[in-house]
Amino acid sequence: MALNEFHAAVALEANNIRAAVALACVEHELGRRDVALGLLKNITRAHGWCDPEAWYWLGRLEHELALECDSDARTQMLRRALKYSSYALELESSQPVRPFSILRP
Repeated sequence: MALNEFHAAVALEANNIRAAVALACVEHELGRRDVALGLLKNITRAHGWCDPEAWYWLGRLEHELALECDSDARTQMLRRALKYSSYALELESSQPVRPFSILRP
């Protein structure tokens, strides 16, 4: 029941990246990695494209899933995981002290 409410809250407030990433982490912890992966891909393609935590979790999940695949898919997935993790590190090291969003009128 609470998980359904969490999903509903995230759907209603799509700009709340922290909540969406937290929901993906909960889904991951519950063993629903396919749901977590879908959430993280949607987050990083939309409002969360500049969120290092979202990219970190996407890389981590892709890495975990790669270890369970056959060798052909594994190589591609590991490359994606490395790419996502590298981007997370790059974003983290280049984050401004204050977000640019505060500059909106």
